[in-house]
Amino acid sequence: LPPRVFPLFGLCVGWRAAHESAAVKPRLPQAALLHRETRGLQRQDGAIDGYDEVMALFYREQNMVGDSDWSRRSAQRIAGPQTRAGRDTLREALGRLGFPLH
Repeated sequence: LPPRVFPLFGLCVGWRAAHESAAVKPRLPQAALLHRETRGLQRQDGAIDGYDEVMALFYREQNMVGDSDWSRRSAQRIAGPQTRAGRDTLREALGRLGFPLH
C-alpha cells in the first residue's frame, strides 16, 4: 500500500447460492456487555453461559462443531500476543505507513 493508506475493513458483496442454506449467527446479549453505573458479574456470567448454549446449538445446526464452547474459544483468542495473528504489531505497521500513533 502507498504511504498514509491502510485498509479499514473488508466487505463481501453478493448473494449466496440459492441451493445453500444459511443462518444468521446469534449475537452476544447486551446483558453480557452493557453495564450502567455498575458491573453485574452474575448477570454477565449468566448471559455468557446462555450464549455458550445458543452458540453450541447454532454450530451444530451449521455443522460447525468446535472443540470447546464459545467463551473458551474467545478467551483463547485473546490470551496473549502469540494468539493475535499479528494484530499485536498493528501500531508498528501503521507507523511504517505514515500513521505515527502515540
